[in-house]
Amino acid sequence: MASPTPTPTLARRTLAIFKPDLTANASSIELAFIMLSTRGFVPIARMHFTMTRAQAEALYVEHVGKPFYEGLIDFTCSGPSRAIVLEHLDTGVDVVQKWRAHMPKFRERFGEGGCRNAVHGSDSAEAAAREIAIFFPDLAPWRCRSCGR
Repeated sequence: MASPTPTPTLARRTLAIFKPDLTANASSIELAFIMLSTRGFVPIARMHFTMTRAQAEALYVEHVGKPFYEGLIDFTCSGPSRAIVLEHLDTGVDVVQKWRAHMPKFRERFGEGGCRNAVHGSDSAEAAAREIAIFFPDLAPWRCRSCGR
């Protein structure tokens, strides 16, 4: 079965996750949201939660079998995270690529290295649609096949 094609609305959105290393400090969270805002990103949905193993496995399904997979899953589930659906003030920009271009700044400032890299970002419009469906099913036009949500 072919993967569903994202709607134009989802193609203009991406999923960002602030991981436990970033969210361990309230002032870091505040600064990270300021950094998003000053770069033109607009959070349209956000959730504070501790990721379940099922959510982490659905999020990182493309990494199954890689040497870092178990460490990534364990770390991602180790403490509170923030999932954020982002749009951009410039509606003509590819928000997925724009967020990915800014992720290194967030990782350098808040990350600890390796899997403890502070943030996650979808790598394509298709991945963004699938990942948004995991955490924000009301924003997705279909159910996530990986986790059933």
